[in-house]
Amino acid sequence: MPAISGDRVRLLVIASFVSLAGVMSLSKAVPAASLPDVRLSERNAVPGCVTPRRLTDFLQSRNSRLDPRYLAVAGQYAKYGTKLGVRWDIGFFQMMVETANLAFRRPDGRPGDVAPEHNNFAGLGAIGDGRPGETFSSIAHGVRAHLEHVLHYSGAAVPAPVAERTRKVQLWRVLEEWHQGFDRPITYADLARRWAPHTDAYLASIEYLALRFQKHYCGGRPLLMVEPTERPPSVAKTAWRFERASGQLGTAGTVPPTGKPNFKSNRGALGVGRGTVAAAQSPPLPDLQKRLVSAARSQSPSPSRPQRRVQRMARMTPSKQARIPRTKQPISRARISADDRIRQMVSDRKILLRTHVGVVLPIVYNSNGRMTGSAGTLAFFLGSSRDKGRWWVKKGKLCQKWRIWLDRDIYCMQLKKRGGTIWWKADDGKSGTARIVSK
Repeated sequence: MPAISGDRVRLLVIASFVSLAGVMSLSKAVPAASLPDVRLSERNAVPGCVTPRRLTDFLQSRNSRLDPRYLAVAGQYAKYGTKLGVRWDIGFFQMMVETANLAFRRPDGRPGDVAPEHNNFAGLGAIGDGRPGETFSSIAHGVRAHLEHVLHYSGAAVPAPVAERTRKVQLWRVLEEWHQGFDRPITYADLARRWAPHTDAYLASIEYLALRFQKHYCGGRPLLMVEPTERPPSVAKTAWRFERASGQLGTAGTVPPTGKPNFKSNRGALGVGRGTVAAAQSPPLPDLQKRLVSAARSQSPSPSRPQRRVQRMARMTPSKQARIPRTKQPISRARISADDRIRQMVSDRKILLRTHVGVVLPIVYNSNGRMTGSAGTLAFFLGSSRDKGRWWVKKGKLCQKWRIWLDRDIYCMQLKKRGGTIWWKADDGKSGTARIVSK
C-alpha cells in the first residue's frame, strides 16, 4: 500500500520536534513503566489528578505564547476521548509532541508543514514533503479526527471517521496484520512504535511529557503509567556511550595541578618520608605523644587509613615525631578524590552526550561555574535550542541547574572513571557514560 506509507514516514514532519526522554536525566531515560492501554477501561481510567485545566497549565508552561484559541483544546480532548473510550490524557501529550506544544514550529523557529489554521493536531496526511496534510474545519473536528485515528490504531473500527486518512487506513486494512499480532490490549507505547517505527524518540517524547506532568500535578505518583506486559525491545536500554579523550584526566600515581597529595607515592597527607627536617633542627614536642596515644586508643577496631596513620605516629619516638611539620594534619582522602577530581574532570571541558536516540548533546562546563549547552533536535524535549546554567560540586557529586531545560530542576550525579570511559549515576538512579573533550 504505497499510498499509505505516509503514516510510516510522518516522522519527517516532526523530526525536529521530538527527542529523547531524559538527558542526564536528559536523560531522563525510558521509565521503568511504559504508557498505558489506548482504550479506557476499569483498570485503565484517566487519573483524577488529570484535568483539562491542569493540562492547559502544563501546555502553557511549555509554550508561553500559546494562542488563546487553544485554551479550550484540553476540554475537547476530554470530551471526545470520553465519548470514544480513549485515554485522552496520553492523546493530549501526543498532540504536544506532534505540534511542538501547539507552536507548529521547528526548533530553529521556521514554521512546520502543518500550520495552526489546519487544525491538524496529529499530522494526519502529512508525509514530510512540504504538504500540510488534511485540514479540519474547527479545533473540535481536529481533536476528534486525531482521537479517532488513535482509536483505530487500538484495533477498533471507526464508523464515518472525520479524517480521510483514517477512512483510507481502514478501507485498505493497512493495520490489520499488525493488529493480529497482539493477544492483549494495544498500548500507547505500541502505537508510538508503529506511528514512528524508525526511532525511539517519538515514544520517549510522549513518555517524558507524561512523567513531567505526573511529577508536577500528580504529586509524583505513578498514575499515568501501567506496567507493560512485555518490555519494549527497542527502548529497554538507554545506551549512552562516551569515551574519555586521551590525556585529559592524567594518570594514576601523579600529582594533579590542584596540589592534592599522592597517597601512593609520598605516604599521604602527613608528609612522612624523605626530605623531612632533622630532629636536631626542630624543637621537641613533649605533649605530642600523649595526645597521639589518646587518639589512637579511641579508634575503632577497624580504623580507616588516616586513623591507622595516627596510630603509627603514636608509636613513634619523640625524635621522629619532631620531624613531622606541625601544620600537616590528617585530611580526608575521600573528600579530595571526590570533589577535586570531579572539578578537574569537567572544568573547562566540553562533554558530548550521545543519547540513546543518536543525538549528540554538547555541554561546556566553564571553570567559573557556568555552563552552556546546544540542544539540536532535542529542542522540543528540553524547551529551547540553547540554554545556560550553573554547575557545582557537592558531597562528591556534580550538580547542575539550567535556566530553561529540565524544568529548571537541580540534578546531581556521581562521576567515576573506568578505563577510558567516564561513568555517571544520577540521584534518580539513571546512569550512563560520557566522552570529555577540550573546549
